[in-house]
Amino acid sequence: MTGAANYQSQLLAYTEGKDPLAMQAEAPDLLAALISGVDASTLKACPAPGKWSVCEILAHLAEDELTSTWRYR
Repeated sequence: MTGAANYQSQLLAYTEGKDPLAMQAEAPDLLAALISGVDASTLKACPAPGKWSVCEILAHLAEDELTSTWRYR
């Protein structure tokens, strides 16, 4: 299985039997709970060279949310 096919398979398995729109609506609260109490410097730190920090990942998700909303319309 190729990397892309493997990734797609993982995503489909994660969402299997779940309503994608409900998952999207729940995501902000879930993400907020996951980072609650974590020091800002930890959130901004990259875990390894070339890897994104938690803040960068959250910014990417927020940007994607805006882009997806525009596309839905």
